[in-house]
Amino acid sequence: MGTDGPGPKQVHLAFFGFINPGPGMYPIYLEIQPDPESATTHSGTGNVHIIPKPRPAVSAVSLFSGGGPPPLNNAIYQIVEQGDPVNRVGLYLWESRRKALVGANIEMKNLTHGRLVKSNGSTAGQVWISPPPGASDYMLKTEGPSMAGTAFLSGVEVGILMTKFTPDPNVLGDYTIEIKMNNGNTQYLYVEVK
Repeated sequence: MGTDGPGPKQVHLAFFGFINPGPGMYPIYLEIQPDPESATTHSGTGNVHIIPKPRPAVSAVSLFSGGGPPPLNNAIYQIVEQGDPVNRVGLYLWESRRKALVGANIEMKNLTHGRLVKSNGSTAGQVWISPPPGASDYMLKTEGPSMAGTAFLSGVEVGILMTKFTPDPNVLGDYTIEIKMNNGNTQYLYVEVK
């Protein structure tokens, strides 16, 4: 749980040939070594929820955030100096039954609220931006609409929507971007401007 951030938000597990257990909640043990130069580790337990069938989902991936070969830059929690650019973030999008959500885009209604809109005009989810006090010149843009692709590692079909957030150049602080599908599946993105 490093001093420069809030600690791990998501853990990506790649088990080639691994098959999920049946639906339910399963405990999982996690141990991390924050500093490769030190033998110090932190550990804890959490729960993994295996759902009965695939449902609409959104997931941010570090693959598109830059940084060269793995480990890649953290797409979910970024810390930038005032005036520096924020890395773009790729979103993996699925509809129900693991179908790729292709042709979707984010349409912002105002500075703080927008919709994730399907190609037929229906709403797949909502987007909220919580800025620091005094911020009024920030923007979330997309390189949309989402295009068909293949998820890194798992190889499943997915809709990929590229996003780019620009914070207010005159205001320091924390920005939270919440992307919430209609079924409640949610992805948070955090940008701290120092």
